[in-house]
Amino acid sequence: MTLYSLAVRVKEIIDLRTEYEETKDQQILLSLNDRSGDLNMLADSIISAYQIAGVGETHEVFVDVDEFGC
Repeated sequence: MTLYSLAVRVKEIIDLRTEYEETKDQQILLSLNDRSGDLNMLADSIISAYQIAGVGETHEVFVDVDEFGC
């Protein structure tokens, strides 16, 4: 996943939140909750991968974000 892809996913959540605040549509709220949950799992996975690699390691750490369906 590129930084661009991650930014797009975060932006989708921000846009959904804004749309929900304007409409109070329950379908949008459900979609927002799903996307937020996916993003939370992704963040946890990235944090765990870096912790497993160890602080100060020089090798790159990759997380397969596609498994989260974000």
